[in-house]
Amino acid sequence: RTRAMRPHLLIAFVCILIFHSSLSDLGSSIGYQIHSYDDLREWPQILRKGAKWFKFDANYPFNDSNMKNTSICNIQLNVANKTDPRGCILMTHDDPVYQRNNYNTTDDILDFLGDDSNARWFSGSKKIYIAVCFKTQSTMFICNGNSAAARNWLSLLDEFFGKASKLIAAKKLNVEFILDGAATPGGLLQRSCLADRWQPLVATYISKADPAEGFTSNEGRFERFQILNENTPDGNPGQWLGPDIKNNYGKFLSENKGYPFLVWEPDRQDIIEQVGGMYIQKGMANPDGFKFAINIDPVHFQVFSASMTKKAWHNPLNGTAGSKRPKVYASQEDSGAIAMVMTEDQGNSTLISINTAASMYSSVRRVGQFKSKIHPVVSVSGLQRGGKNYVVLGGLAGDVIIYIRNLKTLKYVSSVKLADTEVLYGAEAIQNHNEYDLYSIRKTKQCGLLLEITTIGKSNTINFCLRESAVEYADFDVTDCGTRSCRGRMIGTTFSSKKKIYVQFFCLRAEGLKTFKPILVGVGSSPSIALVEHRGEVMVLQVNSDGFCYNQVDRNTDARTAVCDLVPVSTPKVLNYNFGKLIDWIYHSTSSKGYITSCHPSILHGSYDMGSNPFVDMFTYRKNNSTLDSLGLIELHESFTYSPSDIPKYRCGLPRSSNGIILDSWPLPHLH
Repeated sequence: RTRAMRPHLLIAFVCILIFHSSLSDLGSSIGYQIHSYDDLREWPQILRKGAKWFKFDANYPFNDSNMKNTSICNIQLNVANKTDPRGCILMTHDDPVYQRNNYNTTDDILDFLGDDSNARWFSGSKKIYIAVCFKTQSTMFICNGNSAAARNWLSLLDEFFGKASKLIAAKKLNVEFILDGAATPGGLLQRSCLADRWQPLVATYISKADPAEGFTSNEGRFERFQILNENTPDGNPGQWLGPDIKNNYGKFLSENKGYPFLVWEPDRQDIIEQVGGMYIQKGMANPDGFKFAINIDPVHFQVFSASMTKKAWHNPLNGTAGSKRPKVYASQEDSGAIAMVMTEDQGNSTLISINTAASMYSSVRRVGQFKSKIHPVVSVSGLQRGGKNYVVLGGLAGDVIIYIRNLKTLKYVSSVKLADTEVLYGAEAIQNHNEYDLYSIRKTKQCGLLLEITTIGKSNTINFCLRESAVEYADFDVTDCGTRSCRGRMIGTTFSSKKKIYVQFFCLRAEGLKTFKPILVGVGSSPSIALVEHRGEVMVLQVNSDGFCYNQVDRNTDARTAVCDLVPVSTPKVLNYNFGKLIDWIYHSTSSKGYITSCHPSILHGSYDMGSNPFVDMFTYRKNNSTLDSLGLIELHESFTYSPSDIPKYRCGLPRSSNGIILDSWPLPHLH
């Protein structure tokens, strides 16, 4: 069996690829591989976020000198055979420590794949690729037939891959394992004895560690190397990829059937854009794409790679230098364009702007801007009435102004002054039969968080004190709700107090207001929330600044504490999101007191950028030729400005330093 191609066919194939790349955007093929998510409790969420490529670490912490002491396996909760004289293989990047007893194992991976509740992920039409990065002690020589540790390790791997093969066949799983790390037939120690082991699995190829012949040859053991897998060090990101590009990717471009190029593992926006730009500028498309191994959250990567993929937004908005506290309301026009009304605090005044994009993730243009009649603005929302688009602005002192929005202009309609207001947190108008109700939440002398509902143009008003004690900051959203959680109006609030973030829901029905328990979401400040009904479910998206980054390189790889056991600490500039169905939020409020983390079974959590004072809006829109509505989001925040000397301090996905307002957006998954 050989993958060699005749030279004239190779040239023809490369020419086809070059021609293909001129007709399509290479950036759209850029994606990610999940790296070192070694706590399996994170996998249900990461699959729901859309991951198809994985790499986990399989660590064998033994050599011939310590082979007789396998007690670290004895204390592990997840090791089935604790007295196996061969030892055990634990899922951890760094060497395991005795202070921890809950490492996952390679058996856990197989149990996860075989669990019938996960069948929809692993038995679908799209294949899941799982690279196993095997790690051994540097003093263990794998191809030394006299090494007891090497024999035991090989025996454990034979057993693992044997079980995996049987499981995939029995369950008809669409899963492929890939050899990585110490299990490839390469490396500095030349593991030639693995050349024919664990066929037909393919292996990754790393230029700095594997034989040079493997870059071009498929003879003998080099035939196993089928996935180019290069390091992108911070100091010189193109050190290894640059020569690959100069040599037209060797054998990996023309003979790559089903496998992308892989690079690892940048977490800075500038390096992601630099490395991805090298691939794009070369102009030679790999039909199977170009993927970054990432320790950061997939959303964080989607935002940072947006300028290349055109599948998300990360837009520094022109002319916003020095602006603060942005707000946004978004909707789709009849033409299909996305309209965004934004406000930004410019010190002594607030600027309102109208911005449009022909479609999601296309270029955003500012088509009109106006000085607000109120300052500072704390909320912007909208509604449709009689074929007209209305915009509602709420001011900090309790002033509410309503405008009619045309394509490029705003026309003043009316204003309302909310009495007894110390701090207004937000105002929103909702249709009620032939009338419109104005909802507001604010701080008064008597109530820390007061909900007031006033019918516009009439004097009838009702109010509810949602929280007696004061909060540092709050936001809310309202939507009609016809689900079993609430048949009426669902009001979602989020507020911060002492660097803790809370979310609480209220259902307004004919018989009164139903109050759900507050949820301690996590740590941070300046929260924002959006609710929208989509395909029969109310969806909830909450964001905040100064949060916590569960997934970054030092936490994914740290052997001392599992990611799901980390205790979050408010971290300056980290922007977090929480996204899920209302019913899952309600269930969490009644059944759990824990934070919402990247390990939550149903609500998606992660970091998406760095900055301050985020504000988010969700809306439904329809793509061209689609019969179903999609769910969109627009998020604005103050950018992160830092000096080059600060770069080493941040590993949670560092954006480019800038001064102004950033617009972020990413595709929200449809949650089953």
